[in-house]
Amino acid sequence: MTFEQQLCDLLPWLVGKARVFTRMECEDLAADTVLRLLEYREIWDGRDIRPWALVTMRNLWINRYKRITMLPMLPIKDWDGPVDCPHDGRMLLERIKALAATDLSVQCLLLSAAGYSHSEIAQRMGITQRAVTTRVYRARKMIQGL
Repeated sequence: MTFEQQLCDLLPWLVGKARVFTRMECEDLAADTVLRLLEYREIWDGRDIRPWALVTMRNLWINRYKRITMLPMLPIKDWDGPVDCPHDGRMLLERIKALAATDLSVQCLLLSAAGYSHSEIAQRMGITQRAVTTRVYRARKMIQGL
């Protein structure tokens, strides 16, 4: 059986295994896995393709997860707001900065957006990590209401 035939027969199995990693994007993850396997088919040695496919899928998922969670955030001074924003982005920034001067929740959120971990923020502010998590959550809800 050729590599391509094995890969075609393996596709439903790949989609099922992708559901273990992500329910919403399982077809995308399976398709990316197939593309990666096709890209490196010259290193296939004729053995069962499933273990190689599963490891490739896991690595793709880990890379995607890290990319999503580690996206760099723009510093607030460089943000102009979304293009389709119904109000001026700079005005919203000024309101958030004014809140940050008095509200510890907004300060925690700004530090989190700057890239600090919750444990670093807790250490810096002298509070527990749980308190930081709660304050970041409250600040996000407050800013959504602005």
